[in-house]
Amino acid sequence: MFTLIHLSLFNESMKRCLKAFFIFILSVLATSVGFAQERCATVQYEESLKLRNPDRETTDQFEKWLSRKTFEQRVNSNANQIQATSTYNLPVVVHILYNTDAQNISDEQIKSQIDVLNKDFQRLNADAANTPSEFLPLAGSIDVNFVLARQDPDGFPTTGINRLRVSQTGFAGGGSDDYKIKSYSYWPAEDYLNIWVVNFSDNFLGYAQFPVSSGLPGISSSEANDRLTDGLVIKYTVFGSVDDGKFNLASKYNKGRTTTHEMGHFLGALRHIWGDDVDACSGIDYVNDTPNQGGPTYFCPSGVLTSCGVSNMYQNYMDYTNDACMNLFTKGQVERMKVVLANSPRRASLLTSRGLVFPTNVTNDVKLLSIDSPSPVFCATSATPVITIKNQGTSTITSFNVTISASTSATQRFSDFTMGPGEERQFTLAKTTFNLGTNTLSILVSEPNGISDNTPANNSKSLNLIVNDASDIIPLRQNFDNTFSSAWTIVSQPQAVSWATMATNKNQSVVYNAFSNAALGQQSWLVSPTLDFSQYQKASLFFDFSYASRGGQADELTILSSKDCGVTYSVIEFDKLGAELSDLTSSSVWTPSIATDWNRQFVDLSSLAGNSSVRLAFVATNGNGNNMFIDNIEFFTDNDPTPITAENPFSIYGSTSEFNITFNLDERQDVRLQLFDVVGRVIADQQLPNILNQTYQSDIRLQASGVYIVRMQIGNQFYASRMIVNH
Repeated sequence: MFTLIHLSLFNESMKRCLKAFFIFILSVLATSVGFAQERCATVQYEESLKLRNPDRETTDQFEKWLSRKTFEQRVNSNANQIQATSTYNLPVVVHILYNTDAQNISDEQIKSQIDVLNKDFQRLNADAANTPSEFLPLAGSIDVNFVLARQDPDGFPTTGINRLRVSQTGFAGGGSDDYKIKSYSYWPAEDYLNIWVVNFSDNFLGYAQFPVSSGLPGISSSEANDRLTDGLVIKYTVFGSVDDGKFNLASKYNKGRTTTHEMGHFLGALRHIWGDDVDACSGIDYVNDTPNQGGPTYFCPSGVLTSCGVSNMYQNYMDYTNDACMNLFTKGQVERMKVVLANSPRRASLLTSRGLVFPTNVTNDVKLLSIDSPSPVFCATSATPVITIKNQGTSTITSFNVTISASTSATQRFSDFTMGPGEERQFTLAKTTFNLGTNTLSILVSEPNGISDNTPANNSKSLNLIVNDASDIIPLRQNFDNTFSSAWTIVSQPQAVSWATMATNKNQSVVYNAFSNAALGQQSWLVSPTLDFSQYQKASLFFDFSYASRGGQADELTILSSKDCGVTYSVIEFDKLGAELSDLTSSSVWTPSIATDWNRQFVDLSSLAGNSSVRLAFVATNGNGNNMFIDNIEFFTDNDPTPITAENPFSIYGSTSEFNITFNLDERQDVRLQLFDVVGRVIADQQLPNILNQTYQSDIRLQASGVYIVRMQIGNQFYASRMIVNH
């Protein structure tokens, strides 16, 4: 039951009390909605970028730069203009990362979102008529034309829609899964406006990356890193508009305004209209013609709302109202976007992108996509390279040349095959000779169909290789305190950061520096010698690892295995990313200093048992997060994830009639084991070869009760232990 209260029956004091009460109730409701559905994660995402990139420019630096450029543009309307006309054409690529069919939204839904963007920014939206008269003089428009890209980065025709099924059902918003999202599919941000459409596993609907200024000293490495993450990320249930079709969209966010909101962040570094100050009236959005609003507006209110002594412009795209309630950018917000489009590096370059142009007819173009084999570290002085090529042209390819350069150079001709336009295929090349040690393998493909290649820039690749024929057996321990490079190999590609040794609280450890490495995706390999697993049915690997994640960045550690001494690494034995690597976090350069900074990792290698040419590669992939450390790599001849820890050099334990010995030696040695009864008779005398960390399970059955003496010779040292058997 509801009771209708007529405020006219109360005195002014009572009216004020009731009004305050209703405002309180509305604010509580709005707050509860805010917790239930946090519309935009851009603030959190920008904070994560600053944690990841300490030298990233500050808001103050950017706003000072933008203020100068705005002044220049006002003084001279032609200053720094990219185009003579006022139309800004922007090539868009929409990456659909989907796990279920429902997440794989239709082309029609995607096109409806592009239509919404064009109408909203040009102020051709039908609900522009709903802008209150108070704000009509402030409403602005910008002639932006969002165009689905017409050619891909390789020059092929495209619809501007890139679909990829992923194993992950949902991603976290606000930056923690950002690198993972964008590593699935990315087109160069200087040429394409990337929009990733995903399913968020939390309450966020979208976020975007702010533009950056140009010419400020000290931000070059951050700029290079930010390039690989630049764009928008939008939840699939708010992408598109029900005005254009019966799409399955969230009821309050079904007119595409989440993407309009995030595009405001992307194009103009537009802040939320309330200045993100949590109702304090002290925030600033750096735009003069937007009222100083006290906080975000939820739902779809009507009439005049006031805060901070002025009317709220809750119809602005940069507020949090429902889609149906939004209808304008201001002239001040538009001016910021125009300045950014004319001057910010990766915004201005979009205006002249080749993605806007339909591709020309490239007839003969063969592209070398990758060198698939050999791997960076292997044991033989000859190998058979394998490459993948792609037909980038419009003609069918039936032949091409390959020039291989290593210790010598040779050219090989491939023919008697057919590759249609866009087709990819692997080719096995002739056996190639390499030198022991460091080599550079260079491969050039040329003369498709016997004529000149139209785009020779994509015809060649080089790879650093190391031939290391060092071998060893298990069990094995490597702690990096002494010289190890003759057996263990570190290799990276040119100009890439490499694993290196560094002093830690474990003496010497190997470290991969991801903290100051802005080149996302770079790799460095730490590779074992060739190991003989042939005498064992079980095997495992333990290693000490230290890492503290920074700002949700996705550094990755992978362990690959090879059964052919390193020519190919075909199995992933271990793979952890970002926060999966450690529970520790740090915003500064990470170096372990206490025992709890390390954790012990276990990998079951029993699938490699019985093989004599095993190699393991510890591969660090840079996500510009933090430094990762490895120490005490240890191979066992068992696959127990919780082996007994023995005191140095061994521990004896067991039942009343049989016993076990677990060894813990500093280095691998032969051990002589003798067992005597109390009167000195020899019960057993055995030689145990290559003992390091194994558990010896005695097959000697002690039937009689009494005292026994276990005597062991380890190198030049002798040890004796008394054992009492009581049946």
